[in-house]
Amino acid sequence: MATGNRFGVIPIFTVAVVSFTWLSAKPAAQTASSAWSNPVPLGAPVNSPFMESGASISADGLTMIFGTNRPCTDKDTISDQDLWVARRSSISAPWQAQCLLINADGFTDNVPYLSPDGHWLYFVSDRPGSIGTQTDRRDVWVSRRRDVQNDQGWEEPVNIGAPVNTEAPEGGPAYFVTREAKYFRLLPKEKLIFNSARETGSFDLWEVSVFDGMAFGTPKRLDEVNTLEFTEAGSTVSADGLELFFQRGLPGGLTDLFTATRHEPDERWSQPMRLPAPLNTPEYTEAVPRLSPDGSMLIFQSNRPGGLGNGDMWITTRPVAARSR
Repeated sequence: MATGNRFGVIPIFTVAVVSFTWLSAKPAAQTASSAWSNPVPLGAPVNSPFMESGASISADGLTMIFGTNRPCTDKDTISDQDLWVARRSSISAPWQAQCLLINADGFTDNVPYLSPDGHWLYFVSDRPGSIGTQTDRRDVWVSRRRDVQNDQGWEEPVNIGAPVNTEAPEGGPAYFVTREAKYFRLLPKEKLIFNSARETGSFDLWEVSVFDGMAFGTPKRLDEVNTLEFTEAGSTVSADGLELFFQRGLPGGLTDLFTATRHEPDERWSQPMRLPAPLNTPEYTEAVPRLSPDGSMLIFQSNRPGGLGNGDMWITTRPVAARSR
């Protein structure tokens, strides 16, 4: 797809509301093995016959940004991955979806992560300005908007640069803010967890400090959650920085969803645990989890039966009180 004036008219799609907690009326039945409900497909217009992933939800539940390889318009003949936004007027209203104008024509723009305050959008792209190698130029990029109600108000994206991006591929940005006691006050401390292949040749999870949207300092490899034989990627972090979800699997193979916790934002993560069935399945892929800001909802990608395409987004919910510590 291309940016610019040819998006003066962008098709809007609507769909009946799917029935699940926080996104609509009532929750699905709880499983016996977990506080999480049975996952259900997110449905159109967010899901489509194409592939969707990385649905990141705003704090008020009215805006969702996700990645897809569907055409932006009926005149879009270039096959690439783009960022889309879905919005609704209320929790019970149907979604409407449109392509974002900040996408780069012919390049990958995917795996978005919306900051809890709605002002920052991190995503993965191999657009011009990326510093990865010619074989895999994926880097972490960021854009800012002043008005959180303006779905097309994103400024020109910038490469987040070193020390996050290297010649190796990087991706899976997950932004969160913790509170640190200093000078008798609780000061905000911004962090970004991302995946990088810089050391082992396959993705591992790393963490770096963030200031004013951009990374600074030396990234730290999260050795307590990474493995040598598997890839770890596609993370999401709770708003308080105490709960982590990510995907793990053999390189090029199926992946499952895992979780880890900690009691304080500066502690090491606990030993990761695989999420139980039916969140994970033995024969299908579960990947790119996204936790809602209030911790009650988890959206993830899966190619299990019941969706609209080869990879759809599924949603599971839990009572906020059920969060593990």
